[in-house]
Amino acid sequence: AAAWTRAADQVEVLRQAAGQAQEAVVADALDAGVDWWTLGECLGIHPQEAWERFRGVVEGLVSPAAQRPLLAVVCTAGLDADHDCGGAGIDLEDLCDSHSLTRDPTVVRLRHAADLLGTGLWVSVRLPGDYVGADEVDDGEAVSRWTTVVLHADELGWLRQALECDADSNGAESERE
Repeated sequence: AAAWTRAADQVEVLRQAAGQAQEAVVADALDAGVDWWTLGECLGIHPQEAWERFRGVVEGLVSPAAQRPLLAVVCTAGLDADHDCGGAGIDLEDLCDSHSLTRDPTVVRLRHAADLLGTGLWVSVRLPGDYVGADEVDDGEAVSRWTTVVLHADELGWLRQALECDADSNGAESERE
């Protein structure tokens, strides 16, 4: 038991040293001008996750949305049973599984929490200030609303097309009514 405790303590020391080394390397990279997209790619994570994990290693860093505002999007989420999606944007489920927003850290956390609660979760995505009906979801209807980023302009184009198709289909429904 004593040997096991010593070994576990040594593993913890090694884990902490590795974490400190990673932070030092990340700080050097950020000081050298590496952006959140490059850092995320090197670490195999979403740029937003890179910012959430390492924003404190260098003073004065801006968020990914501030760094590349043309790649920013607004997400809104709610529980299927308790909240109405309303006009918050296009459902994340309507985008392909390979879309980077499925790996956004808040999306991952909220989906995990919904799974633990045994309930469904909707996540809607819209372009900031560019979508009719963007403010139709009341704060009481949303579990969370946040700004995040996509990886590249093509993904933003896919989102824009999905929003246009959704608006077209909603317009056709209104005309039929």
